[in-house]
Amino acid sequence: MDWQPIATAPRDGTRILVAGSDRLRAALAKRLLPEVLCFFAHWLYNSGVWVDDAMNFLNDEDLTHWSPAPALPPNTAHQRMRDAAAIERYNADSKIAAQD
Repeated sequence: MDWQPIATAPRDGTRILVAGSDRLRAALAKRLLPEVLCFFAHWLYNSGVWVDDAMNFLNDEDLTHWSPAPALPPNTAHQRMRDAAAIERYNADSKIAAQD
């Protein structure tokens, strides 16, 4: 994984992996999250700020480096079957709830 300075990060909404500053990591540790060393974020170009996946706003001073987000693993046939079964259960439950 090649880490690059945050100033070179894409600001087009691409989801990336970011490393927090010492100040940000200290703040996260106070919230009982001491193991958080890096996390996913993207640039909100309409607002001009970084946000993490939990929609916490960050600024350039909070972040030091970035790396491209790794590709997700492909779904297996087993996972696709589990997803289809879950969708069927949801649809069946929705029909029952609509009848009540």
